[in-house]
Amino acid sequence: MKNKILSSIILILILLSSTFVYATDDTTSNTELPSSYDLRNDISINVENQGQRGWCNAFAQTKVMQTYLQKTRGLNYNLSEAYLSYSEAPYFGGDVEWKTDIETARALVNSFFDKKYVLEKEIPNQDYVFNEKNKQRFENATQVIKSAELAFLNNNEEVKKHIMTKGGVYLSINADPKWYNSSTNAIFCNENEEKEHIELKTREQVLKYVEETSGHAVTIIGWDDNYSRENFKSSCRPQNDGAWLILNSWGADWGNNGTAWVSYEDVINKDFIEYGNLKIGIDSVLLPGEIHSEFSYEYVENENTIIASIKVDDEIEEIEGWQYDSYRGAYIRKYVKEFDSYTLELKSKIDGATTIVKVNVPNEEFEKIRIKNEQEDTKRKEEWETEWQNTMKSFYLMAIFIISIIVFIILISILISSKSKKNEDINNKSKPKSFKKKFIIVGLILITLVIIFMI
Repeated sequence: MKNKILSSIILILILLSSTFVYATDDTTSNTELPSSYDLRNDISINVENQGQRGWCNAFAQTKVMQTYLQKTRGLNYNLSEAYLSYSEAPYFGGDVEWKTDIETARALVNSFFDKKYVLEKEIPNQDYVFNEKNKQRFENATQVIKSAELAFLNNNEEVKKHIMTKGGVYLSINADPKWYNSSTNAIFCNENEEKEHIELKTREQVLKYVEETSGHAVTIIGWDDNYSRENFKSSCRPQNDGAWLILNSWGADWGNNGTAWVSYEDVINKDFIEYGNLKIGIDSVLLPGEIHSEFSYEYVENENTIIASIKVDDEIEEIEGWQYDSYRGAYIRKYVKEFDSYTLELKSKIDGATTIVKVNVPNEEFEKIRIKNEQEDTKRKEEWETEWQNTMKSFYLMAIFIISIIVFIILISILISSKSKKNEDINNKSKPKSFKKKFIIVGLILITLVIIFMI
């Protein structure tokens, strides 16, 4: 019985997988898409047969990779599905431990998109015993792909553009026979069936669980917007025409030479979008001996600095004068003055591949730094002048205040001393009154001045 992989597994695999991003251009962004397309008209695609092994995920992944290499690089590789599947086993390199959590357990019988690939002639598709000899065989296999970037496709238009320019697209479907019309090779499922979440403790329980599910991985290789809804089972038909042409891994005797049609409205095709994208392609590939780099720069206003960055899709040797910034995912260097452009040679730590990158920031960019410096200098000067004026004002006020206090103290002293002469002036009553009046007037004036200056 064919072992089929649950759709939800793929969501876990995507979250766990890690691939390096190397951007490529979408050459069909301004091209009108045809109503139908078959990738087999452009490249050769072999029909595979996974037999009784539960390797549909690996077969779909390798087919996506193989069609990408043919379509974009002209390389007709026959990749090993057994290598992907066995590499996931802990003894051959897998790092997922058995747990009772069902989602973790499922991951043990699947392979990841970010696994390296080898040719089938080196690791044939057969059963392997977990022994040291086979372990060494897998570890020493020659990798034909160094890294790859996944393309997560969010709608039908993106899927179609990808197929036309970059090859097949991974798709998860419900392959239960009750949704399959064998007379027209058409599949449409309108029910989202989920197995009960049970506790799995052994590998045998997990394999049995997965075997009883109906999730299955296939490869989209074309489409037909006019594929009639009448071709699907009469008891269960989509509302509209249109379907994907999918390539299965159950041999040429299944379907129409290994292919079938899946409605655009298939429930897994639609409903699982909100949980994670199940339509996955290859956006770019790095082959052994290749290394790509991308130089860019930006003016950072809050630092008043030009930050130059170099993104590399490989693990490279250190670059003198540059630091790796994990936030940017690039090597960076800060510049504040104009400099002559120069070149750097980047070298891969993995296979010694090299590439040359030109470091060049136009002098006009540094004009932003000069203007910002002038603005800051002017601002600092204005702030200094304002601060100086405030300081002098405070000084004058303090001086006036101190002088006023001194004068006031002198007047008080005079008033006190005048009392000691009370006996001498007793005969002249108008004189002390005149003196006191003047003293009070002067004191009030001084106090008023102090209050005004303090305000």
